[in-house]
Amino acid sequence: KAKPAVIAWQNQFDEAILIAAKENKIPAFLLKRLFARETQFWPGTSWLIYEYGLGQATSFGLDALFQYYPSFFQSICPAIFTDDTCKVSYSGLSDKNQALIRGYMANRYLNADCKTCEAGIDIAKVTASIDVFAKLLVANCHQVNQIIYNFTEEPGGSSSNYEDLWRFTLANYNAGSGCLSDSVENLVDDEKE
Repeated sequence: KAKPAVIAWQNQFDEAILIAAKENKIPAFLLKRLFARETQFWPGTSWLIYEYGLGQATSFGLDALFQYYPSFFQSICPAIFTDDTCKVSYSGLSDKNQALIRGYMANRYLNADCKTCEAGIDIAKVTASIDVFAKLLVANCHQVNQIIYNFTEEPGGSSSNYEDLWRFTLANYNAGSGCLSDSVENLVDDEKE
């Protein structure tokens, strides 16, 4: 009996996913599957504190977004820091200030919990966050390319195919750049032996 409601819930973000995918040049299917896997399209944070939105982004996971989208960092920085602080890049901030801007981003743009909204979720905020998650995937893709380049001195596409690069991107998104970097380093070392 609940199946029609489940299907309607899971498909309510399709248009926003398609728009974000086209604008960010990523596969729409990949973005939708990320949301299905991470939250089953339920963006509440009540069961896992410190993971936000449809894609369950963590504070540290937002690092890539600010590193690879400096304009995004510059658009958010003035909301919490002085003009002098915002003159530097994200990587130029102290660890404390990086944590503050990541926390602000997560709470302001990704956390859709809403005590006064139906079912406790702000659907408009969820829909608006989809483009942020698309950009976060792109940022992770850039990070993967840099990791591969660091060990091979070639762009990622020279040593990996399209599908594997997206797999690496999802691994980077979920496990972090340190884990992926270690894995790529081990793979390159194994091939040298």
